[in-house]
Amino acid sequence: MARDVAAWAGYAGIAKVVEGMRGELVEYQDAQGRTLFDVAEGRIVEGKMPVPVRFVAEYNNLVLGHANRSRVLPDEHRKKVLLTAGRVMATVLIDGFVGGVWKVEKEKKTTRIRVELFAEPTAKLRKQVLAEAERLAAFCEAGEVAIQ
Repeated sequence: MARDVAAWAGYAGIAKVVEGMRGELVEYQDAQGRTLFDVAEGRIVEGKMPVPVRFVAEYNNLVLGHANRSRVLPDEHRKKVLLTAGRVMATVLIDGFVGGVWKVEKEKKTTRIRVELFAEPTAKLRKQVLAEAERLAAFCEAGEVAIQ
């Protein structure tokens, strides 16, 4: 939606730019009949497809680039992610929705990735979160992962 582009860009007049690009974009309709835009090379997945757990960095466009953030950030978790003074926590995506936050903590010779999930995970989900956290730990050269 042009409203999402405006939220991301911080420029309300962007709707005119999007309108001028209509020939380059593919248009879809959402369940409410609103027009959605995508690039021509974008891939739309049909049916149910498993969505992997992913860790998203602080201030990421995925969380901030929506006029209606509840499409990825449930309202009940908003205050845990969008903090005071414009700070935005790094998030854990579960089935494409924010289901927790994470941060890297450095203490002397140890680097720890601390994950806080917003609901008690199943054993399967805990394993998936741990696997993704370990991928991040390897990238960050962290020595420890802690899931709360």
